[in-house]
Amino acid sequence: MLCKSIFLTRLFSFKLNCTVRKLGFIPDVHRILKKYGLLNYLETFTDTGSFPRKQIWKIIVRDRIREYEQNQWQQRISTDPDFDRFRLLHTKLNEPSILWKIALRKPGLVPQLSLLLRLCTLTPAADNEQRVNESYTCELM
Repeated sequence: MLCKSIFLTRLFSFKLNCTVRKLGFIPDVHRILKKYGLLNYLETFTDTGSFPRKQIWKIIVRDRIREYEQNQWQQRISTDPDFDRFRLLHTKLNEPSILWKIALRKPGLVPQLSLLLRLCTLTPAADNEQRVNESYTCELM
């Protein structure tokens, strides 16, 4: 009960801008909830006192984080030219590349498949980009 009282005191102090510092547990929670689009749950809690049960909250958080990370991954992989070759091998965030699926069935091929993946997803350093692009070519399709 004491922990809940401390939490609520700090939460309302933060919400009402009674604190000068924006560091610590409550500001961190606020930033994380905002990042994943979950801030409305905190606002509902402070306004009405209701909050989803633990099991439901875990599902909501898992789904929102997965959705956020999937969107971030899709955005980066589609706009960053360093990922052109990688995009061909790794089409879904939550699923391994087809080459790793083959490695599960044929463990003896792991070193070769690992090398192939590294070559195909090599991100050249800016200073030796030309040399690397000439040295490593990987065409899977």
